[in-house]
Amino acid sequence: MEEIIQDNIANYYMLSLLRLDKTSFGKNNFVNTYVTKDKEIVVEVLTEDLIPEIIFKHEDYQTDFVDSTEEENRVIILFSVPKKFEKEYELFMAGKYSQFSDEAKKLIIQYSVNSGLKYRVPEDPKDKSNRRFITDRRLRALTKDEVLRKNIEESIGMPLPADAELFDIPGEDNYYSYRD
Repeated sequence: MEEIIQDNIANYYMLSLLRLDKTSFGKNNFVNTYVTKDKEIVVEVLTEDLIPEIIFKHEDYQTDFVDSTEEENRVIILFSVPKKFEKEYELFMAGKYSQFSDEAKKLIIQYSVNSGLKYRVPEDPKDKSNRRFITDRRLRALTKDEVLRKNIEESIGMPLPADAELFDIPGEDNYYSYRD
């Protein structure tokens, strides 16, 4: 089966709040994650057959799972945003990622690494004296990382406001219209 993984910030920030990552849905089955305007997280996969049953039965997910349906050769799985992360949903919509709770940030780092983002990976694993690490900018944005800030300022040729977030507000590719 051909891998069709698409990429947007909801794949890392919102999917992680469900304690899920791209690998949770079976090998090469995950397509994308979206949010709706109704505090829902939508996961698009190729087939429901490859999804481990635990996603629908596990107590962490059971209350958040809403529905699944086939649509245009894909399966759409709908989850409600967990109650304890409704504030993060609102912050996500506004692009205020650094204001997420510590609990949400820890989940995002944990599950995003499972999905392939780098977090504090040694730049040269063979060189034990080298203390330089690689961290994906999407994870650096959670803490308004100073290295990321300087990198952005250098690329745009001017300083950022002190309160500036360091990653874009979610674009239209993060939204899904599940119901008409």
